[in-house]
Amino acid sequence: MKATSALLGGVLLGASACNWVAGIGEPSDRLEAGSFEGSSDYGRRADPEDGSNDVSSSNEGASAVDGSIGVDASVPVDAPSDRSLDAETDRADDAHEDRPIVVPPADAGSTTVRFHVEWSDIWNARQIDVRTPDFVAEHDFMWLSLFTDLRSTTLVTVPPGWTLKGERSNVTVDIYARWFYKFATANEPSLQTFTFNQSTRIFAGIAAYSGVDPNSPFDSGIVTDTHLSPCVAPSIQPVSGSGLLFVASFLHDTATMWMPAPIGSITERTFKQGLWVGDFPQVSAGATDAKSVTCTPAGEGAVSVIALRPAPSP
Repeated sequence: MKATSALLGGVLLGASACNWVAGIGEPSDRLEAGSFEGSSDYGRRADPEDGSNDVSSSNEGASAVDGSIGVDASVPVDAPSDRSLDAETDRADDAHEDRPIVVPPADAGSTTVRFHVEWSDIWNARQIDVRTPDFVAEHDFMWLSLFTDLRSTTLVTVPPGWTLKGERSNVTVDIYARWFYKFATANEPSLQTFTFNQSTRIFAGIAAYSGVDPNSPFDSGIVTDTHLSPCVAPSIQPVSGSGLLFVASFLHDTATMWMPAPIGSITERTFKQGLWVGDFPQVSAGATDAKSVTCTPAGEGAVSVIALRPAPSP
């Protein structure tokens, strides 16, 4: 996937994961690694699916994101890996090239939070090996968006160092969205395995940022549902008046094509079928504008919006 320019004064991270509803056919073609680059490849389509899927609205109340949620990564488990040959092929075909981005655009404002690199992939198994993006540096903030089919899919093991920031289930389409974060260590493993209680389709994507406050990375945030199209990252009210970067992370049940509306209102960072993550800077104090991304085919999903705090000046 492409690594586009870094964010403005503040960055908002938002990832939306799309779930695959029962009855949707297997993808008929695949994206090739590194096939999209630059900053203008919006509206890309990946893995079109056969058949159709009509889903109704699901509007569970939005839940505020806080830092109190955690997952015990120390619980040992002997979880078998029943990845199929197709799953291995999917993983190899869909993994894409990381591109380091360290220079902000001309309109990045005063924020010291910088988008760095990204990674995303699709598996169909009882586990996913999350690959640490190439060029990740020590102290980089890694934001992981994780989508699984079926609300009954539970996590069995989480790699050391990853903390669950927010989660959302959708009753209508039977999917589960989770968002984790971790600050990279000096010797970050190349692969970090998340295991589940059953085989399921999984979307996962990482957006890595430099310059995030290691002691208090989050200013404010929200997790809520999305319905039909466009997918909307709702407005949030940050505490800080400047310097933030907002990240919106969408996970979706049916979408394979994404396009910010209007183009340029939010910068795409990583994308894989029903997973789309973008960010935008803080340009003024007060509530953010809602950010819309056309997500087609339309369906149900979830979105997380977070505000990243910059690290204090040395």
